[in-house]
Amino acid sequence: MIHYKDFSQGYLTYHCDYCDKIVNTRLSCNSRFCPSCGNRYRDERALSISKKVIAKPHRQFVFSMAYPLRKYCAIHEDRDALLDILFQAVEFAFESVIQKSKIAKKENRQFGYILFLHTYRRSINWHPHIHALVCEGYMDNKNKYHKFDYFHYDRLRLSFMYELHNLMYIYFKEHKSKEEADDFYTLTEKLKNKYKKVVDKPQPNYLKGQKIKIIYFGKMSSIKST
Repeated sequence: MIHYKDFSQGYLTYHCDYCDKIVNTRLSCNSRFCPSCGNRYRDERALSISKKVIAKPHRQFVFSMAYPLRKYCAIHEDRDALLDILFQAVEFAFESVIQKSKIAKKENRQFGYILFLHTYRRSINWHPHIHALVCEGYMDNKNKYHKFDYFHYDRLRLSFMYELHNLMYIYFKEHKSKEEADDFYTLTEKLKNKYKKVVDKPQPNYLKGQKIKIIYFGKMSSIKST
């Protein structure tokens, strides 16, 4: 990136057989971290994702783990597994909302959503969290679309929290010592007691229109997650 489009690092020459004009084009770095080249990757990814989204209203949710749990995801040997668990907990939370009745389970209702993992905040703090873009509707077992625009936020939040704690505890039991697993269990119990009675009043983002969604995809895709 330091020598981005520097003629001394190479260039391409184009010649027109009709007007005999010659144009020299400097080479770019093609790095996703480059402010210029990264924009091209971002736009391509945003356009690709937008083509897969149906023309219905969408809503954004953000799922994050409690501050005391984030340090465990920063350990290199555990990071991939625990970040994968973060995805699983989000998926479980949406399932608990859409399949909460016998009729819903019989119809095998399915949400359509896209999840973006971000591991840092703008202040470059380690903060693994997931942005979820959810369609305000579901498909039944007959592949028919139904509107669904009521989300029980407290149920969604608690389902996510309990499943995240449970899956992480299972991971600790299988891969860590008994003492570490017990310490983690004690921590999650304290967190459950602390947050289970919190009145959750989120301010979700409503996304309508294909142009707005493309902008959103571009923004989410341009934030680097490592």
